[in-house]
Amino acid sequence: MPDERHDPSYGPRLVRGFAIVIVACCMAGTIFTAIQGWPPAWNRTTQIFIAVYAIAGFVAMVLFLRYLYHPRCPQCRRRMSRTEPDTNTRQELRFRCSHCDVVWTTGVFRGSD
Repeated sequence: MPDERHDPSYGPRLVRGFAIVIVACCMAGTIFTAIQGWPPAWNRTTQIFIAVYAIAGFVAMVLFLRYLYHPRCPQCRRRMSRTEPDTNTRQELRFRCSHCDVVWTTGVFRGSD
């Protein structure tokens, strides 16, 4: 039977990561608008910026989802697997580290109230 421990840093790290992605996107849009003016002319610079912006957004989304579904163990720093709840009720997100034999609870709940 695996040991159960609480990881108090999962929720704040999740919110912080999401906020960083949002702020970076807003800053990039503001810088682009300051450089190009509004409305931006459809030229080579605009096309390059949109392509870079789209690629960066996709990479940020992939990294964020990777962290969301496979965070690192606070103890050994290896990737953990998500454990599924037994019922469809409001359940706490839990991750299992097979190396440490620990189930980490996060304090983050899913489902509706």
